[in-house]
Amino acid sequence: MLIGTSPSGEMTPEQKAVHDAIASGPRGSVPLPFLAMLDSPVLCDAIQNVGEAIRYRTVMDDRLREIAICAAAAAWGSGYEWGQHDALAVKCGLSPAERAGVLDGSGAALAPAEAALVAYVFAAVRERRADQALLGRVAGAFGRNVATEVTAIAGYYPMLALFLSAGQLDSPLPDVP
Repeated sequence: MLIGTSPSGEMTPEQKAVHDAIASGPRGSVPLPFLAMLDSPVLCDAIQNVGEAIRYRTVMDDRLREIAICAAAAAWGSGYEWGQHDALAVKCGLSPAERAGVLDGSGAALAPAEAALVAYVFAAVRERRADQALLGRVAGAFGRNVATEVTAIAGYYPMLALFLSAGQLDSPLPDVP
């Protein structure tokens, strides 16, 4: 492992402070991406704060947020992020057919506005640009706040997946649910 944390007994005081702050926050634990970035406690803290805002303080409802996060994970190819958020998507009531439509990027079985959101996230992650027509559909359906938050998700979760890859902590995507 070229980057990532040591067991907690071997952490620097700065690493341990950030680790413990994440563990005592709303996540209740320290997810793998943050372990992979703890070599830079300042960045880890800043990045986890963005994630905490995305997960716990956005205007999106839980269902829409998990669709967006799962789409970002699927578009990047992060099995770890997919697994973490697919479990939450199930709790939000997404059916197996809807989850399959997110995983393959087709948006199949989702409402048209949700399918547009999936298409926007896939385009943003894979093409590394914001497709204005798709973004317009997302903003038209859900509002500018949600369009902004979805754009943040499309950038944030691939960053986490890159840390997972660098720390050799990721896994392949599953087969379609």
